[in-house]
Amino acid sequence: MILRPLSVHVHNLVRWKDQFLTYKPDVTLVTGPNGAGKSSLIVDAFLWSLTAQSSKDTTVDGLMSRGSSWCRVDMAFKLGEHTYEIQRYRGDKKHGDKLMLFRGGKSVAGRLSPQVQAHLYRL
Repeated sequence: MILRPLSVHVHNLVRWKDQFLTYKPDVTLVTGPNGAGKSSLIVDAFLWSLTAQSSKDTTVDGLMSRGSSWCRVDMAFKLGEHTYEIQRYRGDKKHGDKLMLFRGGKSVAGRLSPQVQAHLYRL
């Protein structure tokens, strides 16, 4: 199956304080000068939300915007016939370090981030 991104919303991730991007069915084009944060918005947001890893040679804390103590990525994607939403938090005052996965607006994995991560890998 192919994972098809639908949208990503980042908060305090690298250069982005609050940015939302919707992916169109055929082509989505993101342009900007070097260092503008195109890769952060696409690659780092997706990689971190799915795997808790960074594409950069840094820790996850290194992905937080300068001066911020927390970050969050919400990503929606389609896999097969199902639409999923991931919410991953780091250092959030309410959620701490947490991963949540939803299908059709309902939680599809346990309440603990390791359970959710294991469920993501099985998809």
